[in-house]
Amino acid sequence: MMYLVLLALLTLNVDNRVLKAFRLMGKNFVSSANIYDLKNQNQMVGFAQMFTKETEKSKPYYEADQKAQIIPKEFNSYISKVKVEVENLYDGRLEEEEGKDGLTSLKMPEGMEKHAHYFMLDKNGKKVKELQAKINSTRD
Repeated sequence: MMYLVLLALLTLNVDNRVLKAFRLMGKNFVSSANIYDLKNQNQMVGFAQMFTKETEKSKPYYEADQKAQIIPKEFNSYISKVKVEVENLYDGRLEEEEGKDGLTSLKMPEGMEKHAHYFMLDKNGKKVKELQAKINSTRD
């Protein structure tokens, strides 16, 4: 959702300082997401251990959890693909400076109309409809 807001701001020709703030927010968001991913992985290990000890009792929960893991993985893969496609519109990102980690600026952030064409105009807005459908189906 954060990327949708970012894209909306980009279409409005927002000042570069606001974009830098979003980059920082994105970096923090990724850090938080990694922490929650680790917690979820630990919980999955617990499910797997419980499944091996008490197979009959835990089988329905374990199977449901296995199915539930597929949905966010597919969504994250899709969002990652879209992010790369948008970054490529702007010739990618700047190289990270030594000792720094996280997101870097786009090489050409001033070319703000490219992503609008990518989402809204190219192929009659097919990409934005696809993105909206993917978000809705993942939520459901």
